[in-house]
Amino acid sequence: MSAVDAGEVTGLDQCIAYAQHLAGEAGQHGPDGNEDYLGRLAAARVTGAGLTTGRDMQDAFAAAAAAAAAHTDQLTQQKTVQEAYDMTDGAGDKDFQRGEQSTPNRHEILRDYQSWGGRTSLAEQAATARRNLLGQLRDLTAVLAAGGAAEEGITAAELEQIRSAALRLAAAADTATDQLGGAR
Repeated sequence: MSAVDAGEVTGLDQCIAYAQHLAGEAGQHGPDGNEDYLGRLAAARVTGAGLTTGRDMQDAFAAAAAAAAAHTDQLTQQKTVQEAYDMTDGAGDKDFQRGEQSTPNRHEILRDYQSWGGRTSLAEQAATARRNLLGQLRDLTAVLAAGGAAEEGITAAELEQIRSAALRLAAAADTATDQLGGAR
């Protein structure tokens, strides 16, 4: 069972350790980690596809080791962010740090409503959440249409799933707004 299957890869440190582990494991099976394998096949008079596929297999392990090492390097670059965040007690989330507004979830809306002493009706909160969600959907669509999808490695199918999910959330916000008697 892999670390992902076991639910052990839950944060940056675990992801780095997992990628390092994979790089090491794959490296042991590549041409540099198991030089004698092809020699033993040849000594046993294995020829043709039997030998070629063995070489291909070792090359694939070498490529996997290189990919895992590159992944480790990319994740390791994020350690400075993690360390800075850890040193700052009470730091806000990524959206706050970057000055971006996140769409509040229903628990945040209710908490805010209660903390404001009820000055804003739940219907107004639902309408605001809907506007925020649709605004973020427009922003996301614009970023992705400008090439951000390819840059982030998002496929057309994944982009459609994101759009569909956002529209379902907006429809749910419409329903909540209607049920609470608010204006869209």
